[in-house]
Amino acid sequence: MKILLIKPRMHPDNVQPPLGLGYLASTIINSRNNVSILDFELLGKGEKDIINFIKKEAPHIIGIQCYTYGMNIVREYLKTIKNYKKSIFTILGGPQVTSAPIETLEYMSPYIDYLITGEAEFEIVKLINCLAADKPPSEKIISSSLIENLDDLPFPLWEQMNPSIYPPAPHGAFYKNFPVAPIVASRGCPYNCYFCEATFLSGSRVRYRSVENIMEEIKYLIDRFGVKEIHFVDDNFTFKKDFVMNFCDKITSKGIKLSFACPNGIRIDSIDKELLLMMKKAGFYSLAVGIESGSQKTLDKINKKIKLEEIKNKVKLINEVGISPVGFFIIGLPFEKIEDIEETINFACSLKLNLANFMLYHPLPKTVLFEQMKNNGDIKDINLNAISFSHIAYKHPKINRSTLKYLQIKAFVKFFMKPEILLWTIKGIKSFKHFRYIIKRIQRWLITSWFN
Repeated sequence: MKILLIKPRMHPDNVQPPLGLGYLASTIINSRNNVSILDFELLGKGEKDIINFIKKEAPHIIGIQCYTYGMNIVREYLKTIKNYKKSIFTILGGPQVTSAPIETLEYMSPYIDYLITGEAEFEIVKLINCLAADKPPSEKIISSSLIENLDDLPFPLWEQMNPSIYPPAPHGAFYKNFPVAPIVASRGCPYNCYFCEATFLSGSRVRYRSVENIMEEIKYLIDRFGVKEIHFVDDNFTFKKDFVMNFCDKITSKGIKLSFACPNGIRIDSIDKELLLMMKKAGFYSLAVGIESGSQKTLDKINKKIKLEEIKNKVKLINEVGISPVGFFIIGLPFEKIEDIEETINFACSLKLNLANFMLYHPLPKTVLFEQMKNNGDIKDINLNAISFSHIAYKHPKINRSTLKYLQIKAFVKFFMKPEILLWTIKGIKSFKHFRYIIKRIQRWLITSWFN
């Protein structure tokens, strides 16, 4: 059978290879079916263009990634597909499907045939085989189990996600060397922060690929695509110290000259000086850390289980080792007051961070905070068009929209207008093309989103 896997165009802040679809595509190829990945973000295409691809590819099945924010965009894709050719089977997967399958099915009806929850690499092959044998499952929602041995998965289908053709717009905005390839070394998160759905989506136990398996993929990316930088986009790359030490030892002992970063964020309390020195030696130059707030009261309420003093000490340690620290912060949690957000802004500016991102809070299904808000009646005016963290996603119970957006802009301006940060940012721009992407991000986060 012929399958199309689509990453919808949602104007995110990064345009990088869609790893999730890459893993699905490789398992489909191994099952002797044909598959094509269509990254509409990379192609600059939208739902109106999909018919041209259907005419060209003649697919039997179309699968689409689905996140909570952007569901309305996905629905338009599905509607366009079914209105053009009803016989095409449509499948959805992704975080929204896993966290709220029944609600998603209701919202996407009558344009959806099947939803696959969880880690869908093997289940999608089973579904394809059923459809090929003209034995379609009666249930529209198909559940997947967590994959215990991640080495059982083939590498993502990099041939259809060539890192060298992607623009210089990686997850962390800045990079050291190009081309850049994202890699996942592990799945799972044991921490259960109340705003985050990672534990629900990928389990509370961290499952790692073997170091040998990762090294093999890195070698392939170097030899086949000339990759010069690897971004680990795990939820908890540094969770298991021995694993990271072993990986770094293998990189240095084999004389592999790459730059490494963790732009997705790591637990700042999972690092120590020994680990950081080993990572620095292996080529790690940037670590994003999930700080979230400068208010201890807020950190406690979101179950972060960390103290402000420890955050200060660990940021200082990262700097001492010679790695660049990047801080992630959340603005607009439902219980926050303006004073709490001001504390976060001041705390962020007091830390020696090279970059900081101030994200507006998005309520995500199945998270503890979402359920608390639902019980308190605080889930109001959810905005599915809030496809990036620069857009307000819900009606805050204490702070009006314009004030909330003003506070986010204030945070960015106050942080990035510090002379040392401004100079570091300017030095980090690699080319005119990279400069254009940085300007686009500034426009989306500070200007376009304000008027929206």
